[in-house]
Amino acid sequence: ANGPVSIKKSEYITDILNRYGVSSKYLLNTETALFYGPNVDYPLCVEDAPPELEETKAYYVIHSYATSVAYKYRANIWYAAFGGRCAAMFNSDLSPLPAFNAYRFAINKLEEANFIRDVTEFSGIMGYEFQIPGRKLWVIWSKDGSDHPITLPKEPVLINKVGPDGIAIQVANTMPQTVGL
Repeated sequence: ANGPVSIKKSEYITDILNRYGVSSKYLLNTETALFYGPNVDYPLCVEDAPPELEETKAYYVIHSYATSVAYKYRANIWYAAFGGRCAAMFNSDLSPLPAFNAYRFAINKLEEANFIRDVTEFSGIMGYEFQIPGRKLWVIWSKDGSDHPITLPKEPVLINKVGPDGIAIQVANTMPQTVGL
């Protein structure tokens, strides 16, 4: 309900730095991941991993990357390309998993983004508004995993939705829009 864990990490570390009067430090979001399995001894991935795991990782990448930009992290580093416990971005044959597709899209969209504000207009929706060269960009998602129909305040120029394969597609510019994970 509170969004990616990087929000709480940022708030906690920033609070400590402020208490000690340290303002020259910056934050790095290292080893961001979504794991499956009980411990680090688990193999790269296992057959009993839930089928929706790769889809969930793809959505988490978008949430994590947008949050890291909003909370002024200097980097958002995924753990790892071939990570254990199903955290990988690539299969062993180097073909990309959905998380990599989502990561590539997020980097492309957010590399020049400046955070403006939290998007709070809609019940059950979380997200951020950014300024990118020439226009504003919203990254929004469902807080509870359910689909939520929303009517945007003005008609957007372009709407992309990231699918379960991590690939973003342009969708019709109609209202209302449905926001999911």
